[in-house]
Formats: sequence, structure tokens, C-alpha cells
Amino acid sequence: MHADVTGKKIVTLENDGPLLGCAILASVGAGVHESVEAAVKKMVREGESVFPSMEVSEFAFFSFFLFFSVFTLTCRWHVVNRP
Repeated sequence: MHADVTGKKIVTLENDGPLLGCAILASVGAGVHESVEAAVKKMVREGESVFPSMEVSEFAFFSFFLFFSVFTLTCRWHVVNRP
């Protein structure tokens, strides 16, 4: 879904994201790794890649454009017709 909405490739992680972030910062704080970048290179393992469906991406873009247009017009109407 994220790939379809953004139109970009999404790479999942084999590890749990929030816990991995804590472990990375803890390893740097404990001196196991010299920097966050070094810890990320050692600890992060990429999982599968999810590619967007162009049909769904185009529909999501059109839906957002339609929503944004209606929202903008509604806001303008409320400003003009303010009591």
C-alpha cells in the first residue's frame, strides 16, 4: 500500500524497526560501534522489496488531487461566507 500511494519502491526490514533503532543507539552508546552509520551497516538487514502498481499509484494520486481540490474550495467557501 505504501509503495502504491507514494509511487516509490519500499524495502522492508527483516528486523523489527523500532526495536532495531533502540539497539543501534544502545550499541553506539555502549561503544560497540563507533557511529550510528557503522551500527546501521552491521545491524540492518533488508527484507523484500515492494514495487508500486502504476494503476493504483495513478488512482491514489487522482484521489488525493480530487480530495485536495474539494477541501480547498470548501475552505474558501467558509472564509467568504463567514457570519
